[in-house]
Amino acid sequence: MFQNKIVKIAIASLGSIAAIGLIRGAITGIGICPVNTWFKGKQTISKNNLTIGIYMPQIFFYPLISHLKCNLKNVQITLVGDNRYSYQDAKSQIAQKNWDIAFAASPMVAIASKDNNYTFATRTYPNSPKYYKSAIFTKKDSNIKSIQDIKEETKIALGDINSTGTFYMPIYDLYGVKANIDVNINGIFEKVKSGEYDVGVGLYNNFYNNNVKFQKELKILQVSRDIPGGGVYLSPELNKEDQKIIKDVLINASYLTQSMANYGPGKNPAEDKELDYTEFIKIARKVENALSCTDFDAPVVSLFCSESASNKIITGQIKSYKLVTNDSIEFSIKSIESEDYTVIVSKSLVDNPDNLINKPIKIFEIEPVIKEGKKVLIINNSNQIKI
Repeated sequence: MFQNKIVKIAIASLGSIAAIGLIRGAITGIGICPVNTWFKGKQTISKNNLTIGIYMPQIFFYPLISHLKCNLKNVQITLVGDNRYSYQDAKSQIAQKNWDIAFAASPMVAIASKDNNYTFATRTYPNSPKYYKSAIFTKKDSNIKSIQDIKEETKIALGDINSTGTFYMPIYDLYGVKANIDVNINGIFEKVKSGEYDVGVGLYNNFYNNNVKFQKELKILQVSRDIPGGGVYLSPELNKEDQKIIKDVLINASYLTQSMANYGPGKNPAEDKELDYTEFIKIARKVENALSCTDFDAPVVSLFCSESASNKIITGQIKSYKLVTNDSIEFSIKSIESEDYTVIVSKSLVDNPDNLINKPIKIFEIEPVIKEGKKVLIINNSNQIKI
């Protein structure tokens, strides 16, 4: 029954190539390995279970799970995450070394992998350009000629908060701006064209190459710096020999399997190398700092931190906590200056909150935002908090 369901989903939603891949995955799920997966016979690694971490729809990874089971001896494969996972969720899992194989398709998550000593295995989206750009645009007849013309009343549409190209990079290019900003907006091109928003963002290639009609009605205010693609990374908890075997198995999967999960050497195996994140790391750090001080619920959003936030450390004690969502925890803390703060942090960043009451806590380089009369500190990454 499970196999029939997979096949129906594939045929209805994903097209013939994806359907073939999922059918193969379903067949393997009942214990039959396709002959061409045995490229070297089953390999032996020291671990008897591997966790694959993703923040994309799980259905695209079923053939890969089947491939790993068919080529690794006595290894249980667990798939963690899906398209509801945020970048922060993924980064937190990587920081705790919970993922053995991390599919870091975003450069934001790839940087987290590098920060936590994960080893590059292969690229994601190998047949796409290695680097891409985003663009900030407005209507052709707008009085806004540059970023400097943006005012507090300017309405700006940013994309999904899990998008490097339509959220993170535009925040870097808009750094210092105060404006009326909305996030998680779909159909930005059309909404700027119609006048619903004054300024919008999008991927530069889509704007410039693929949308001639938009070129006639919209103008670009700024094109971003290069945004590197992502990669598949292996945990430092795996020994070198295991890493080598797992990488070998990954890149020898069938074309269908690699295409479904969007990874691999692609058409040019010689170019399957880790991309240069040197400049992007600087950009990411600045954006993360800005986000720690930004309240997108405010009528006027400031995309910067005040000078007082720089090098600021808040030291205090955890007094209580409560779960605000399935993914986040709200701590009440009292600082050594007897100031009360509310700290909102991803659930994946802390273990056993019951054991943290009265524990000392430090918050680094975050300017509190005022919500309902409370001083609120929003933690965006593990480097901003120490308990």
